[in-house]
Amino acid sequence: MVPVTAIAAVCALIGVSGCADTGGVRLEGAASTSKASPSPTVSAGKVNPVTLLKQDPKVRQEFKEDVKPCPGTGAGKPKKYPVEAKYGYLTDSRYPDVLINLSTCGDGTGLGVYVYQQKGGSYQNVFIDETPPVHGEIGDSYLEIIRKVYTDTDAVCCPTGKSVTTYAWTGGWFSEISHSRAVGK
Repeated sequence: MVPVTAIAAVCALIGVSGCADTGGVRLEGAASTSKASPSPTVSAGKVNPVTLLKQDPKVRQEFKEDVKPCPGTGAGKPKKYPVEAKYGYLTDSRYPDVLINLSTCGDGTGLGVYVYQQKGGSYQNVFIDETPPVHGEIGDSYLEIIRKVYTDTDAVCCPTGKSVTTYAWTGGWFSEISHSRAVGK
């Protein structure tokens, strides 16, 4: 016979670790076991996203001009650029791919999303989206492109929704596999 206190403890543990989406927990489904994501310094090493964007002929010139230190940085302070690099497995490469988000310095509006795949010791641009406002994320080996959605009454600071387009690497390029749009407060 199992003591009542043991059953109560197990029930309490299940209740604490619940799986419902209550806003603080995002359900993602089963974890991928095909490739483990190493730290960014393993295999490929960290890239300099500023150099990568400035040297990429596919990046629009007006966006290259935004790849500069933000005001108030430098001159004795560390230079801060409006770029964010993330590493993960999005393509069929054995090395981590690099996702770079380019934004504005002031309000952080996403200007462009770029994905680079390591090929032959260098990085090749395999995805580009330069339609602001845009932000990219790596989600369980999928590329997610997120856009703010505004209604006619929304202020620039406060969109009431977002759209998410998910891409998977198939046949040597990214193909859209889903799209969702949610608007409302």
